[in-house]
Amino acid sequence: MLSDMKLPEGFRSRFNRQMLYPLSAVLLILFVAIGVFLFWLSHQNDQRAQQQEADIITSSLTHSLSELAAQQRSVAAWEPVARKLAGTPTDITWLNDNVGAWLYNMFKHQQVFILSPDNRMVFASINGMGSDDPRLLPPEIVPLLTTLRAQSRQATLVNVTDQNLRRSRAPSLTDVAMVEGNPVVFAANQIHGALLPREPTFTLVSIRLLNDGFLSDLSQRGLIQGLHFTPQATTRPDETSIPVYAKHTHQVGYMTWQPDRPGSRMLSYVGPAAALFGVLMIGVIAVIVRSLWRSALNLNQSMIELRASEAQAQHLAFHDVLTGLPNRALLEDRLSHSLALTARNGGFTALLVLDLDRFKNVNDTLGHSAGDGLIKEVASRLSALVRKTDTVARIGGDEFVVVQTDVHDLSDVQALCQRIHTAIERPFMLAGNDTFIGVSIGVALAPADAMERSELMRKADIALYVAKYEGRGHFRYFEQSMDDSVQTRQEIATDLRNALLNNTGLQVHFQPQVDMSGQHVIGLEALLRWQHPTRGTISPDEFIPVAEENGVIIPLGEWVLRQACRASHTWPSLFIAVNVSPVQFRSSDFANRIKAIVAEEKADPAHIELEITESVLLNDDDEARQTLMALREAGFKIALDDFGTGYSSLSYLSRFPVDKIKIDRSFIRNLGVGENSGAIVESVVRLGRAMGLTVTAEGVETAGQMAALAEAGCDEMQGYLFSRAIPEDQLPALLAKSESTPH
Repeated sequence: MLSDMKLPEGFRSRFNRQMLYPLSAVLLILFVAIGVFLFWLSHQNDQRAQQQEADIITSSLTHSLSELAAQQRSVAAWEPVARKLAGTPTDITWLNDNVGAWLYNMFKHQQVFILSPDNRMVFASINGMGSDDPRLLPPEIVPLLTTLRAQSRQATLVNVTDQNLRRSRAPSLTDVAMVEGNPVVFAANQIHGALLPREPTFTLVSIRLLNDGFLSDLSQRGLIQGLHFTPQATTRPDETSIPVYAKHTHQVGYMTWQPDRPGSRMLSYVGPAAALFGVLMIGVIAVIVRSLWRSALNLNQSMIELRASEAQAQHLAFHDVLTGLPNRALLEDRLSHSLALTARNGGFTALLVLDLDRFKNVNDTLGHSAGDGLIKEVASRLSALVRKTDTVARIGGDEFVVVQTDVHDLSDVQALCQRIHTAIERPFMLAGNDTFIGVSIGVALAPADAMERSELMRKADIALYVAKYEGRGHFRYFEQSMDDSVQTRQEIATDLRNALLNNTGLQVHFQPQVDMSGQHVIGLEALLRWQHPTRGTISPDEFIPVAEENGVIIPLGEWVLRQACRASHTWPSLFIAVNVSPVQFRSSDFANRIKAIVAEEKADPAHIELEITESVLLNDDDEARQTLMALREAGFKIALDDFGTGYSSLSYLSRFPVDKIKIDRSFIRNLGVGENSGAIVESVVRLGRAMGLTVTAEGVETAGQMAALAEAGCDEMQGYLFSRAIPEDQLPALLAKSESTPH
């Protein structure tokens, strides 16, 4: 045996010098490098997480200041407050009920003051209790209003006579300060009204203590642990601090919290695993070295391995590497044999083409290794369902083919399809979780559908396409009408390309969007129409999906945008809304192409409103967010179309930069009919107003719907009650009627 073989002279020393010693040195260097890298990576991750939390705290504090000012501004711009302040004597009870107590109860404004133009305290509310005692006014507040007064004097240099416009331009001040030894956030807004002088005027001041309640809200918003305010930077090793500055003065104190340390946490998990890996690696290397030692003494083993490799290569030429199933080459051979058997003996050959549903989601969420495991398990389940004379093959990706030979009863084909569905719909255990997928199946029969191999494959593929198009999770037999349908869709795609290339048959119609009076047009939505030379009018519901499947939607959408830009020159007082397909939105360099088209047409981006659907936001990815931000920075308005029919998570409205939400027509249609439609519409309107978004109702068809929307506080409307989508040459008459109606 090998242990009895005599070693060649000098073999051991050469082996150690050329193999063992260099390999040991490499392992030592590798282990040291891995250890240093893990410690460095841990530190970097901790620092990055701490900086991200600091940015979140700063952003949340800034956002809280903006919210404080916005909450206060709703009172400062309220005309009844101005009327009460213009009258004498000051109605303290009314001011407390409608200003102090309201701000405290609604928004937790703990201290509310109204100061006269000469900084004399007119009204105070402490925790919702009103008073006119001037001693309640903290002395630190008055000096902080110097900036606001200066801003107000600057604002008066602009001759604004419209009262509402003057209110919208009224300056406000937010800041962090120390008041009576306590850190606070405060906001100040000037009160304007028809009965008050333009300048100077009364000032409304709100104060919230940077106490546990405020910081708890801030902490929950940013998911920050142990957030609290300290006068000095923390020295505790498990805490960190960032300074808090007033805008125009000095450092107020520090925000201190317990930072997340993902790097250290990772190191505590990875360190032992890395050590274990090192031990295992040494063991593996030892085994490899021993194997090399044995291989060097036994040349015959190399010859055995060479013959095994040749056999494996022969196997791989006709089998899938991952699953071991027959590949396309072997499938074609066996299908040809089955067709020959059918031609000779009669009966049927059934060709089943399978495509896994939701396989891409598994790959994207669990990784390619999980996807490979899923493919292998599917192959195992399929192989267990067929006879030895049948063939299960994998021809690529998540696509399988089953050849069912010598079929004499077509119910056997249907039974096999049902068994396949049952087997694939059972859960798969991947990465410790139950994972569910489906399968779509297209079936073609020989000789009924074809006796030529490639034609039978083509027809099975068509049946598979129809099965997936009809909702997936189905199996469909090939029918001649399917071939005709696919041909029709291909013809529509070709004709659509030609129409776009030759600029024939395509036209943009415009549907007006009106204000809540229903009389004044404020914008137009550009809607594509196609008059086919032989098929007549083709509905967008028919040709838009075809355009998305074939990639025509991208140049088609850009063509519509150009028409909208040209219309914006004709109607400069109106915004033009343009629908953006999800396929178009996700295309490469979308934002830059849109900006380039608008620049070429010399249109103002501020007059263009891009309507996207909720599906664009489904993945909540940074790329979609960056695209929307780039478009808004260029001046475009972003509208969320068909709101409420898709993802419908209110949280994404705060994460994605949109200007408008359009309530889907299904909710409008059921106003006064469905029990929940009215409540849903009112909730959406309140949400939109709270977030500063314009709310538009689509599909308004009756005066009753219009009245309900007006009562709910909707901003804009669109629907057949006002006008259908009309050609551009009919717009002048419609807009002339709108302009002639008194505002």
